[in-house]
Amino acid sequence: LIDSFKSDGTIDKVKGIYLESWYSNPSTRCLTDEKKSEVSGILRDADLVIPVLEDGAYFELYFEDRFPSSSILANIGFEGFPRLFFGTFTKPFATGLKVGYVVCDHPEILSKMASVKGHHDFGTSNYAQAIIERAALEGVYDAELAAGRTRYLKKMNILQEVLVNEGLPEMGWNWEKPGGGMFFWVKGPQGADTSLKGPMFENAVKEGVIYVPGDLCFAPGGPKNYIRLSFGVLEHHDLVTAGQRLAKVLR
Repeated sequence: LIDSFKSDGTIDKVKGIYLESWYSNPSTRCLTDEKKSEVSGILRDADLVIPVLEDGAYFELYFEDRFPSSSILANIGFEGFPRLFFGTFTKPFATGLKVGYVVCDHPEILSKMASVKGHHDFGTSNYAQAIIERAALEGVYDAELAAGRTRYLKKMNILQEVLVNEGLPEMGWNWEKPGGGMFFWVKGPQGADTSLKGPMFENAVKEGVIYVPGDLCFAPGGPKNYIRLSFGVLEHHDLVTAGQRLAKVLR
């Protein structure tokens, strides 16, 4: 891809690179330290010492074992690159608080980010931040994380069992069982059309179940035989019902 940008003279349009390193939305995959080092090597070889943005929204939401990798801030391959690590308390702790954070080792970028944010929202709620601070200091945050991991693992296993029992693999639908996060990234048979305006999605709406069409997660022209399923909100009975309704649509 970088070679193609160089050959057609558009390499100067590449302003940064974005990584989802843990339980990526939607793929559920993680990036190893080795893979990150490969990325830094490719960029360095191409003289693209550009900002690297790492999204850590789900890095604490593993189910049983933490994925063994470090952030770009600890990866020596990215030394000399402007590095930005983004985290949030919304996903792992409390969805309504909308409190996040960034660690940035580039003073000029950090200053510009703070200025833009100030104009966008006049600052994150002091009250919400005080709740997070108190939860962290009193151990509530860690306790809720532990409970959340158990809760999401149980939900994931429920939906996994339903999808398998309903025969999705036999129908040509496949996925990697996630080790964290809150999604299944399901690949359908070649030629399946899961897109927003297709009959499959329309039938899903009629059956009372919704999925995220996979083509929304790709650049234009990408495949249309993927779906993203979330188990973050629904409880046991509703997850079972949703899985059964989806299977009926796919059949």
